[in-house]
Amino acid sequence: GILRSVLEKSDGNSMCEDVRSKILSAAISLEQGTFVIETLKFDDNGPCWAPYESFYSGKNATEIDWWFLENYMYRLLLHWTGYFETGVDPFSEHKALAIEAGIEHLRSIELQPVSVNANEFECFQKFLSLSLWGNRADLSLSAGVVGAHTLEVGENSLLVDDSKEAFHKLGDAKSVIIILDNCGTELLNDLLFAEYLLSNFPQISVTLHCKSHPVFVSDAMKSDVSGHIEALEKISRGQKLGTFMKEERLSLFCHPFYTTPLSFWDVPNDLKTILFDADMVISKGDANYRRLVGDGLWPHSTDFNYVLSYWKSSASVLA
Repeated sequence: GILRSVLEKSDGNSMCEDVRSKILSAAISLEQGTFVIETLKFDDNGPCWAPYESFYSGKNATEIDWWFLENYMYRLLLHWTGYFETGVDPFSEHKALAIEAGIEHLRSIELQPVSVNANEFECFQKFLSLSLWGNRADLSLSAGVVGAHTLEVGENSLLVDDSKEAFHKLGDAKSVIIILDNCGTELLNDLLFAEYLLSNFPQISVTLHCKSHPVFVSDAMKSDVSGHIEALEKISRGQKLGTFMKEERLSLFCHPFYTTPLSFWDVPNDLKTILFDADMVISKGDANYRRLVGDGLWPHSTDFNYVLSYWKSSASVLA
């Protein structure tokens, strides 16, 4: 699992024995079904979890929502590793390996130029697909293991394809938000997609929404983005990204909501205003999708627009 993977990727110098012991004990108790949720009364400069945990405190991990448990364990892990005091990302080694794997994948494929070509929609589909299927390299789904991933998939793998509607919507759009998910392959692909959008739709700006602290192993923070841009530039990709950032057409944003166990219908008013004011919101990955649908067991035939009926905005949502 994730906890054991963190131990394997760390060495004796980066993590003291007391911390390693706590992580190992938690991993064992989770595996044995004996882990109990405790109130997180921390004074570590990190986010307060009091509003979320009161309902679950004292319960066995097997009795509570998996969505809450996942987020709770990452908050606990950051406390044990001292992240909020030191700023040292316990997943930095995982992320570095993920960038290497992502760059190797990009070396192996040919991309059309980001400038408009003879078939604009096909070019859009290529970069959108690259961004979409980059999520298959999610390290939280592979217990932190970086390896080969099948990123080239066919149209039959999509349940619903609204790419044509999205493409036409971009013609009138001025602001696009991409809610990021993972570092490595996915973020590299997302950055290339953002570069494509900014190159081909000169009227728009793109804002990348990042996590405020490490979570789900490889989720992208503001501090992760620059390293990915540098990695792309070394292989002569993403060369316009730096210019777009200087022009403030490409910007980064983070909000603590994205590391909570809340669903999007509980989004704080300040973030709601930002999301609802955008012309298009592209939500990446498993965790963000689960936030959109409340991590609920909806019938397979449920219309996505019905689930998003709480989204009182004209902003188009791709997820």
